[in-house]
Amino acid sequence: MRIQDMFERDIDRDINGVVKVAQEDEAAVEQELSEYVVTRELSRHFASFFDSYEHALDTPTDKVGVWISGFFGSGKSHFLKMLSYLLTNKVVAGKPAIEYFDGKFEDPMVDAKARRCASVPTESILFNVDNKAVGVKDTGVLKRTFARVFYDHLGFYGEDLKLARLERFVDDKGLTQEFRTAFEQINGEPWVDARAEYDFFSDDLIDALEQAGVMSADEAERWLEDPNGSDISIETLTDQIRDYANAQAEAHGGDFRCCSWSMRSASSSAATRTSCSTSRQSWRSSAPSARAASGSW
Repeated sequence: MRIQDMFERDIDRDINGVVKVAQEDEAAVEQELSEYVVTRELSRHFASFFDSYEHALDTPTDKVGVWISGFFGSGKSHFLKMLSYLLTNKVVAGKPAIEYFDGKFEDPMVDAKARRCASVPTESILFNVDNKAVGVKDTGVLKRTFARVFYDHLGFYGEDLKLARLERFVDDKGLTQEFRTAFEQINGEPWVDARAEYDFFSDDLIDALEQAGVMSADEAERWLEDPNGSDISIETLTDQIRDYANAQAEAHGGDFRCCSWSMRSASSSAATRTSCSTSRQSWRSSAPSARAASGSW
């Protein structure tokens, strides 16, 4: 027998050396889930996390974040992605994410709590805060970045907050399909394909907005000329996220969570942050030195 035959998996398979936020193809996600090893230390972190998260399912709280910090290569991003997969419990290669963890948790209580948390309808917004930053790095950059990833999640063009806010306005009026149809008839290109360069064919945009009944031509022109159209207050953004969570909760029988998972680019010492918006409760942790769940929740 050759040494390579002693391994459960093919040692010549492709293995991702670095966990990447944007890597979402099913084969990569399936490999990450199936090959993730829950060590004794990780088991303690999972236990602490799910203890607090499960508690928040039953007890209202305004503490809505978890902080994970540690040196480069300590496994922060990998741990965070696993939490994201488990809480959303998306089906990967025909199997719910939580089922990939069968036998990974030695403590049956941790397994039971993880399964309960995974049973709550949840959406995740996972992103690298440096790659998604909008505009100059001033005091408002985080607000704009979170607005961008939220709008992207909804299918709007978050890279341009002015345009994303217009798309949300159209959608709130229930006229998205009418607007897109009108634009394609006028311009010849689908709106989603052409929207990044909308300022080069503003006449088509104005005509489509008017034809779809979104606003008058004069109103559309004023919107185009408004230099402050991309401004959004933190209060407005949080209200929109809350309204979205409430609407999704109603659609899912009363409970829903939308979790954002942000991480920094690789550095000698980096951190990740997670927060959840819910229609009912939330949770929080402060965790130093790459510990995923310690401190006060």
